[in-house]
Amino acid sequence: MMMKNGLYLMQNSVVRMRFREGKWNGGFAPYGYKLENGELVIAEDEVEIIQMIFERYIHTNDGINGVANYLNNHGYTKKLSQNGTIPGFSSSFIKKIIDNPVYIGKIAYGHRRTEKKTGTRNETHVVEQSEFPVYEGIHEANLDVTDIHYDKKISDLQRRLDTQYDKIDEVEEAIAEALRYFRMIPSES
Repeated sequence: MMMKNGLYLMQNSVVRMRFREGKWNGGFAPYGYKLENGELVIAEDEVEIIQMIFERYIHTNDGINGVANYLNNHGYTKKLSQNGTIPGFSSSFIKKIIDNPVYIGKIAYGHRRTEKKTGTRNETHVVEQSEFPVYEGIHEANLDVTDIHYDKKISDLQRRLDTQYDKIDEVEEAIAEALRYFRMIPSES
């Protein structure tokens, strides 16, 4: 059991390190991007819709539901991807785009966590986290972030980035120390 936990901690540490380096860590590319050699690249055929989502959300009183309705009522459809089965735009889809820092050139780690449901044996559910680290991505931003309306979102992301580095360094050192204790990695001496 200790070996399994140690391997999980090492794998998790590698994942965090990739995020800190600004690299995509696997899974499907977010809408507006495609994967080429494991890196996020802007999907030119989806740029217009991404920009329209942000423009309407920021410069109109539409809100998330209004943006989805606008796109659906004006004949816009999503290109169906590996994880998408609905050609229309839902409000939850729009919210995920607006809340995702990838569109301004950042990578977030740990914004969702799988947790065990209390009072059950093996049931889990995904829980959105209010605080999570955000790093500079190596991918190109899908939006022009010079717009004054993006300033608050960008400063919030930058604040998270600045305050999370210290915490992550402490956690990674604790993991390395635990692994050395269980003799899973050699000591640095």
